[in-house]
Amino acid sequence: MGKFYLADTQIVILSIISPSKISSSVQAILQSNPIWVSEISLFEIAIKQKIGRLPELSLSINDLVMQLLTDGFRLLPIERKHISAYHHIRKALGALTAESPAHHALAPSASMNVCGLRGHK
Repeated sequence: MGKFYLADTQIVILSIISPSKISSSVQAILQSNPIWVSEISLFEIAIKQKIGRLPELSLSINDLVMQLLTDGFRLLPIERKHISAYHHIRKALGALTAESPAHHALAPSASMNVCGLRGHK
């Protein structure tokens, strides 16, 4: 079995609104591997939509989920074990010093389940 990848929220957004902005190496991974999207990313997108920082993504979260599933992404629910694991995550897993709270929440689920996937042009 190959690797499993957890897409960063920015990759999720770009895959819907502007796939050409995703680097060719990440596009190759997206097309040839199982890609997971954390429910934390969906929450982050909902927040960005609510505060007006994502006007180019007009899909509701429900419609976004349907589109992601249609596009072959898999949803990774946030579980208590991910929250509990946060205390054991090394900062090296994602340079968490200045990232958003959503990135802090993504790290434990990525380390427990899949490899992280970030990168755009």
